[in-house]
Amino acid sequence: MDRIHPLNRLNTFFISLLFASVLCLLGACSSPHSISKTGSIDMTNNPAIMQKSLKTSDIKYVFRYRMISSTSSPNDDLFIDSTGQMTFHTTQKTMSGEVKTPTGFAYLEPADGDTLYYFIRQNLLYDIDPNNVNPQCPTGDIFSLYIYRCDSNKSIRLQTNTCAQDFNLLTGPQRKLFQQLIPFVQRLAARYRPGFTIK
Repeated sequence: MDRIHPLNRLNTFFISLLFASVLCLLGACSSPHSISKTGSIDMTNNPAIMQKSLKTSDIKYVFRYRMISSTSSPNDDLFIDSTGQMTFHTTQKTMSGEVKTPTGFAYLEPADGDTLYYFIRQNLLYDIDPNNVNPQCPTGDIFSLYIYRCDSNKSIRLQTNTCAQDFNLLTGPQRKLFQQLIPFVQRLAARYRPGFTIK
């Protein structure tokens, strides 16, 4: 995948912020209706994030994950609102060299919705300093992550690469939370990515 100029990345963040704010005003942060309230969470059997009786009605949010540059993954652009509804844009290249841009729409399955809700409700997440998860790694896929809590006006916006999961300056519970979040988001992208028959 081609690298993107840093100025374009900065512009993308500002556009994302404006886009999320408009969506909140238009109802993207409306009450959830499709996410399970049973607390059924499956994160590779990690007991650290198991929760019971999650109340999803008290938190409204918008979530965006974007793969900016990767040698192994498509350029995904994933948006989820607090109803559990997802819009997924992706750019993929076929073996013949043709570039295709399928778009998918879906609702998060209950376990995925509950796990995402678990992360979004963690106040520690919004205290992460982006400079502490921006290592100078020679390898890794570059991605951006943006979460905005409409109910509390909290947000996190960062751009980093996948090696930041282990190589970062975070400590304690915040570091553990970040190490759980990144692989979960990557699994979301792989699971819900719209596809087509590659020829």
